[in-house]
Amino acid sequence: MKSRISTLLITTLATLSAALAFAGDRAVFINDVRLSDQIVAALEGGLRTMIADGYYWYDPYSGL
Repeated sequence: MKSRISTLLITTLATLSAALAFAGDRAVFINDVRLSDQIVAALEGGLRTMIADGYYWYDPYSGL
């Protein structure tokens, strides 16, 4: 499960290399990159859990 989450986060971060338009109310940041509402919704659907607004850090070397 941890590997699946790590893979999902890495894939999401790679997709965010282009600039995204933010029109929503969500404020979820990973490594100082704001996620669009669509990406947050996709992550929540894939993980089947709610993601609280906030700042998160992903370290690809440690997986945390």
